[in-house]
Amino acid sequence: MKIAILGAGYGGMSAAWDLKKAGHDVTIFESAGYAGGLASGFKEPHWNWSVEKFYHHWFQSDSEMLGIIRELGLEDKVIFPRPLTVMLHKNKWYPFDSILNALRFPGLGFGLNKIRFGFVRIVFTHHQELASP
Repeated sequence: MKIAILGAGYGGMSAAWDLKKAGHDVTIFESAGYAGGLASGFKEPHWNWSVEKFYHHWFQSDSEMLGIIRELGLEDKVIFPRPLTVMLHKNKWYPFDSILNALRFPGLGFGLNKIRFGFVRIVFTHHQELASP
């Protein structure tokens, strides 16, 4: 069967892959000059990796996305670098990439706000560890 798909974003590309595996003749139509849709990215010449154009990404625990990447033989193209996260507070940059650095950040104030933040971060980290394959 001949099937046309509008859009070369994650949904369109995934559908095309499944339909092609099922033996269909698939054509994808995309209005942009690149594939990826809202999940596409850009890379400046001096950067080591690209950045998403929009806030669409996947986590190391996303087994569906990583499964498709594995099927396509593209695992060696995927990296999960540790991000450099900083916060600007009163015209000074502070590292914000660990619980310890977050607790040192003066913008959270003292006492209950820092305890609340630390608790949420610990729960989130534990949830991510449980969700990882």
